[in-house]
Amino acid sequence: MNIQDPPMVLYFECKKGEPFNKDFFAEYRISGKKYSYLVWPAVLLCQNGATVKKGVAQPKKKSVDIATPSGTSCSGVGRSFDELDQQDLLK
Repeated sequence: MNIQDPPMVLYFECKKGEPFNKDFFAEYRISGKKYSYLVWPAVLLCQNGATVKKGVAQPKKKSVDIATPSGTSCSGVGRSFDELDQQDLLK
């Protein structure tokens, strides 16, 4: 058995909503700019030391803003297909 002095550190600093730090974590399934949750912690050589192995974290999905041209209507947005009546579909 080996002893590491100073000991290596598992880095768990990944709080939901904070900016994603690619120095310590790789993105899990999607890309984004803020943390959603931690998948696996990073390994540091020592406290405040160099990164030995990046951890894995899931960023939040990027939100998409839909801009509509002026004078257009967004009626029906936010309703399910079943809630729309025949007149709404013909507009």
